[in-house]
Amino acid sequence: MKASELAKILLENPDWDILMSIDPEGNGYHLLDGIGENVYREDRYECEIGYSKLTPKLASMGYSEEDVMEDGIPCYVLWP
Repeated sequence: MKASELAKILLENPDWDILMSIDPEGNGYHLLDGIGENVYREDRYECEIGYSKLTPKLASMGYSEEDVMEDGIPCYVLWP
């Protein structure tokens, strides 16, 4: 899904809360906590999410330049 598609859906009911399923079967839910600007790579078997740049906040949490994924595809990640 592209950001423009998500925005269109969300703007239909702008005052609704956003919940995140904690697994594909829908066994539990959490309120959306944040949106990250990340990058991803995927191969035939899995998708890997990474950071596109080292921000001061990430550095303060112990991340380093080694945690930056330079060859990923830009994306937003919705965090529960």
